[in-house]
Amino acid sequence: MQISVQYSSELIVAMALFLATLLLVRYTWNRVKQLPEEERRLGRPLWIASLSVFLLGLTSLLNYGYALGNTDLETAYYIAAVLGGGLLTIAAADIMGGRSAYALPAIMLGAIIPFAVFQSEVAVLFGDATGAFVAVMAGILFGVPFVLFSYLTYKTRRVTSFGLAALAVTYPMLLVTTSFTAPEIVAVALAIRLYGPALLITALVLPRMGIRAELIAYTFTVSSAFYFLSYLSVTALTLDVLTVVSVSLVAIASILAIGTSAYILSRWRVSRNTATLTLGLYFFVGGFSFLTVALSHVQFITGINVDYTALLISLVATALLHVSAIIALDWRRILLLPVIISIAPFWVIVDGLLRQVPPDSVSMIAMTMAISGLLNSAVPTFLYGTLWWRMRKASAPGRSRALFLTLGVLLLIFSTAGGNLVTVISSILLFSAYSVWWLGVTGRADNLLGTTV
Repeated sequence: MQISVQYSSELIVAMALFLATLLLVRYTWNRVKQLPEEERRLGRPLWIASLSVFLLGLTSLLNYGYALGNTDLETAYYIAAVLGGGLLTIAAADIMGGRSAYALPAIMLGAIIPFAVFQSEVAVLFGDATGAFVAVMAGILFGVPFVLFSYLTYKTRRVTSFGLAALAVTYPMLLVTTSFTAPEIVAVALAIRLYGPALLITALVLPRMGIRAELIAYTFTVSSAFYFLSYLSVTALTLDVLTVVSVSLVAIASILAIGTSAYILSRWRVSRNTATLTLGLYFFVGGFSFLTVALSHVQFITGINVDYTALLISLVATALLHVSAIIALDWRRILLLPVIISIAPFWVIVDGLLRQVPPDSVSMIAMTMAISGLLNSAVPTFLYGTLWWRMRKASAPGRSRALFLTLGVLLLIFSTAGGNLVTVISSILLFSAYSVWWLGVTGRADNLLGTTV
């Protein structure tokens, strides 16, 4: 049975929240065991929050089962949702004021639980206004913990509080995704909702990172994976196995690229090196272009504009790669080279986009893209190859980074040579390219090859 993406995402949310539960339990245990015996009660709010996150995961799983036709799960779904949201409020209140602060969540639960237990009677009582009533109840149920954890985030600057606040405000977005059928509204609401569990997971994996741009970028990597899986689970039945594998590899490569960009940009915050900044932007923009390709094959985005959008984004990404290598070599006199190479393909792409015709029907597009593709491949290969050669001759530390950047460019050339990324060979080469780049820019290649010094 195939269901809509709104409900297929519920399975992804459930899996994400079960993972978040395990991470939160581990985080709590590691903190509590370091405390003296008489202070271990301070871990109680986090244990309550762990149970809350688990119940919210169970809520999504029950909702997924309901969407598959198990209507008997409806009451259990409402009860789990109310208990999950209520315990989240109790956890925040416990941190702020101890047991005396339980009054607010106790009153809130006492008022809402009867509506969850007798939801069929509520539907009869409110009739057509039932949807609005549920939305108000959800606003109260998750609005209170959002406000409390937002305040705790402001006071403590802890990413765990930030993650729980994000979960509280994004979890009710299901009501938006199921209230509308317009693909654009559903897509945006789904992206926001999936970002909540992704942020909580990222915060628990990197609890010392702090609330800054890198946390947002790493979270985008995780949420992109959830987003793609939500759409893939809807369309997988309409695709053959090889296509599913190919599209998945393209998506994984793009997500790896976005994650790599977060790592590089975190280094740039320390070094303020322009070459590092442009390289980080390349990975983000390039990863986004390939994510566009993957999403177009799972029917998230369709139409002529998708092809042109992917071409334009990849053109910008390649220019950034050129600029990064030019700055690293200090060959600033040729900084305009990427612009010169991009003029012809940019004009051809914009011309086809304005006329709203398929790319294959645009005059000279094949020759123009072939020539620009050759130049866009040869130039960064030569630049990074030259950089590696110079660093090798000087026995410079970290020289394997330039070597692996060169190898990654070569793999990317072969992956895009056929003009179609969604084949098994092309997708494997693309994934290999970003894997090699990841090894290079994170310094793992230097550790493997002994070129750190």
